[in-house]
Amino acid sequence: LFSRLILTHGSKGDVQFWSLHKDQHNWKPDLPLTGHYKSIEGCSWDPAGNYLLTTSLDQTTRIFCPDLQGTWHEIARPQIHGYDLHCISTIDGSTFISGADEKVLRVFKAPDFFTTRLNIITGKGGSDTEIGNVLPTFVPALGLSNRADSSNQDEQRTAIPAQMPLGSPPSESDLCRHTLWPEVDKLYGHGNELFCVAVHPGMVLAASSAKANLSADAGIRFWSKTETTWLMVGHMEVHSLTVISLRFSPSGRYLLATSRDRSWSLIEIIHKEDGSYSFNLIRREEAHSRIIWAGVWESDDSFITVSRDKKVKFWTCSPLALVQTLELENGATSADIMQCSNRTKYLAVGQENGQLSIFSKVASEWKPHETSQVSSDSINQVSWRPNAVELACISKDRSLRILKLS
Repeated sequence: LFSRLILTHGSKGDVQFWSLHKDQHNWKPDLPLTGHYKSIEGCSWDPAGNYLLTTSLDQTTRIFCPDLQGTWHEIARPQIHGYDLHCISTIDGSTFISGADEKVLRVFKAPDFFTTRLNIITGKGGSDTEIGNVLPTFVPALGLSNRADSSNQDEQRTAIPAQMPLGSPPSESDLCRHTLWPEVDKLYGHGNELFCVAVHPGMVLAASSAKANLSADAGIRFWSKTETTWLMVGHMEVHSLTVISLRFSPSGRYLLATSRDRSWSLIEIIHKEDGSYSFNLIRREEAHSRIIWAGVWESDDSFITVSRDKKVKFWTCSPLALVQTLELENGATSADIMQCSNRTKYLAVGQENGQLSIFSKVASEWKPHETSQVSSDSINQVSWRPNAVELACISKDRSLRILKLS
């Protein structure tokens, strides 16, 4: 048995397999075991819930999706960067934006063969035996921008044969060579390392923040999408320290920001008839005694904040008031909310010791539903999958877990 199988451990944390073909002469790659090898800092589902984007201090962005049997695989590595990556958000089903220590936001668009592979693996069409030569996206030797074509005659772009058919998850070699996404835009404006980015529900506006020890660096920048590029359309200095999380309300009318300065702020977004935007601060409040790690919207009129002070607080907008407080045994680090078809709402709260707490709301009050140990280190983010009762949970222990609520 062992003479017919080769196992190797790669420098990027992957485990690769090769099996001896039945002709006893050719070794063929099998499905690898892959994943991040440093703390996973951010995740974002595509709007339809078909795949999950993750980004990490290992300087890569990766895409995971389930096959028809429900087994999850890494199917693309759209960004291999030279800086630690901290935040990511999908714009639509084929575009995402990410931020890193380099202080620049970058926008990427999916190549055609990614959509082909995704459709085949998830059973939406195509042949599972389709394979061929792929014109790869590449990173220039002295650059960080993924390019889909070559204007330099010294950098000839030639087709590279893929090891695995498009109907199968890619090998580690294919992930590195064939699955990069072309970069379509860069957003300049922050003077420090990027920390957080969020995209408006209408997919035409984004907000971002950077690491800050002074109020001058803690500003929130707003970006508007035009036909060809993203432009900065606003800048607000609301907090005195790093803005940790940004979240648009379901309608896109408000932006909720939470900060290391222990306060949250509520910003109204006004889209004028001439296409321009204005941003008004409605209220800023020091609501917790420790850093506020996350804020999420329950509806356009209510939101939730979670903090290292072990408290989960529930707020209403009209009137602006605190309506409920829940106590945890450990500091809260992340949160996300989901509404089921039976009108029951579920709130997931990650904690700094790796525990995950689920709260449910049937009438007007939130109550504990379940708490379990999920990871061995702090949970950096939790995110409910659209159109499914599943939760993505990323951790400082380098793990990505997909949990299903029974």
